[in-house]
Amino acid sequence: LQGRYIVGRAKKSNGEGITYIGCDTVQNTVVEIREFFPQSICHRQEQGVEVQVSGGNEIVFDESLAMFLNYAREIAHMRDLSAIVPIYDIFEENHTAYTISEWSESITLRYFVERSGGSLTWNAARQLFMPVLSALSTMHAAGVSHLGISPESLKIMQDGKMRLGDFCINLVRRMDTDFPPDMVPGCAAIEQYVMDCPLDEATDVYG
Repeated sequence: LQGRYIVGRAKKSNGEGITYIGCDTVQNTVVEIREFFPQSICHRQEQGVEVQVSGGNEIVFDESLAMFLNYAREIAHMRDLSAIVPIYDIFEENHTAYTISEWSESITLRYFVERSGGSLTWNAARQLFMPVLSALSTMHAAGVSHLGISPESLKIMQDGKMRLGDFCINLVRRMDTDFPPDMVPGCAAIEQYVMDCPLDEATDVYG
């Protein structure tokens, strides 16, 4: 991609797209590559790389692609927040769009808690969560939501600190859209299951 990024193995996917591990050949670093690829409305030809929109879904694809780009730019503007996974490149290619984020070895909060015996002390939880809560406060002050906070989207890094990742457009954070929902039972707020109900800061507080 861009004559710079080598795309490696796909690590996960949801209704919005696919996340790959990759390599930045300019900085010689491992990166996370997110491709906008809503599989419910697009596809790829065998052995092909260009995204092809399924017939009749062109408007939905273009509108959601614009949402993906705008949301990525909003997150990229907050790269100084140490408690969120930073995006440092955004571009369009292959009839779709990509974001490049920092890749760091990590484990999910869910696995970390399980490995810690199933619970955390108040002091341990406080040290992990306060930077994330502060970052969320800054995000919402700028009008940006996450809407997918869960023990899977919170990652414990090798330095012991916690970061919030897995940012996605809100079309996959609710039940009533053209995209398959990506919500963790018990962490998604009730309004995410109600058609046309507004999602806001309270949704993230619930998560």
